Amino acid sequence: MADYIGAPRASGYRAVHVVVSYPDADGVARAIEVQLRTRIMHEWAVTVERLGGRIEADLKSGIGPRPVLDFLRTASAAMAIEEAGGMVARELAAEVVTLRAAAMPYLERNSGRNKP
Repeated sequence: MADYIGAPRASGYRAVHVVVSYPDADGVARAIEVQLRTRIMHEWAVTVERLGGRIEADLKSGIGPRPVLDFLRTASAAMAIEEAGGMVARELAAEVVTLRAAAMPYLERNSGRNKP
């Protein structure tokens, strides 16, 4: 089991992964990995996948423009606080806004509406 909720990945990814093993018809051990996420965690992960595809970067592996990676990681932290019923500190909320503004040139440049 991997607990990425208690110890999120550097990217901001949060979930619990459980690997279950079972024998197939030939007796060969097979493994299934189950990712347990809340709705919010899932939305964040899907967003990272889509943005990574848009800008052709492996964001979930920490590869891509630093402003985008920083924004996603910080947004994940704020989302986790809200999801747990807490209030996001004013400083963290301001950091999310600042990092979003820094990331937007990368995201807008590669969006469908801005392509030649």
